[in-house]
Amino acid sequence: MPWQSQGNPRCLVGLGGAKIPLWKAERGPRQAENRGVRIRRPVSVVAEGTNVAVTGGDVDLATPILDLAPGSEPAASPDAPAQSEDRQGEVPMTWIDDNFGAMNRGDWPRVSGYWAEDATYEKIGANRIFRGREAIVESLRSAYTLAPDIQIVITSFQQTGDRCTAEWDMSGTHTGETPLADIPAANKPFSVRGVVIARLASDGKIVMCRNYFNNADFLALLGVNPSAAGNVKLIEDLYTALSRGDIRTVLAAMDPKIEWREAENNPYQAPGEIFVGPDAVLDNVFTRLATEWDGFTVNPKAFHGVGDTVVVEGRYTGAYKATGRELDAQVTHIWRLRDGKVAAFQQYVDTAQLRYVMDAEIGDQLTYP
Repeated sequence: MPWQSQGNPRCLVGLGGAKIPLWKAERGPRQAENRGVRIRRPVSVVAEGTNVAVTGGDVDLATPILDLAPGSEPAASPDAPAQSEDRQGEVPMTWIDDNFGAMNRGDWPRVSGYWAEDATYEKIGANRIFRGREAIVESLRSAYTLAPDIQIVITSFQQTGDRCTAEWDMSGTHTGETPLADIPAANKPFSVRGVVIARLASDGKIVMCRNYFNNADFLALLGVNPSAAGNVKLIEDLYTALSRGDIRTVLAAMDPKIEWREAENNPYQAPGEIFVGPDAVLDNVFTRLATEWDGFTVNPKAFHGVGDTVVVEGRYTGAYKATGRELDAQVTHIWRLRDGKVAAFQQYVDTAQLRYVMDAEIGDQLTYP
């Protein structure tokens, strides 16, 4: 069916379900080729005043559609009419196509240029928020880790003032690592649709973006257990809460009958003892860590989720006040969840180093049997 644009001669031309920005639509397919789009079949372009209708044709979007930096415009030919300043309704997909096109071809410096330094990016389906340009770009890049052949196509775009909305289709093959879950590549093709809502600064950079999609369906397509990914996210959030001293949030995530086990020979727990319930964990672990240590910190390095179990690799650092000795020990935590709450915890740590740091009667040099 024909696709028609009103009010802008430099319009989007829709061919075979795709929309192609042409500098001046009445110049037809030849101008489209100059914009980096390969026409596989002839098209008919009919212009009447500021109304442009296009019928027939097909395109190959393997090459970048546009090559525009944020806020820039292509050099106008002498007879090209000025672009309408009316930003109501559908507008030419210039920067949005270029942004996603740069992602598809791995041009991350260019992608970075579209984001404000203090921007925020929220993945609504995954319940994750990224703050700052660097963290946002790394988040976007991670999708191409699980599927290097990912292609994201913008199917519609609306902008009013500094607000814009775009629908997208993403497809690829799961051949790489899956973020948030230690799941091997399934080597399966996938396709998912979503919507982004963004707000732009006066210089055209993105300051806020929300990405809506069904994350559970997406993970299922990859062969990932959505509950495992959700459990990893829950545990990640607990470590974030710990890092800011928000013990209340950590305790609230625990089952009333949680069973907490420190590593064997840990000075904080007698052999065979189990701390049961959040209050016991608070009194015997968190309170002592807060009062007996200077700068005690848990530094998580990797999260692995399988079913209701999350394994965390990391390190402990800090200085024990009574001895002045510093700790830098490898640690593993195993969290088991039930009905969205932490039901059990198991710690494994270098207890020889832990005892050396905490016991002044041990010699000045740490030795292992």
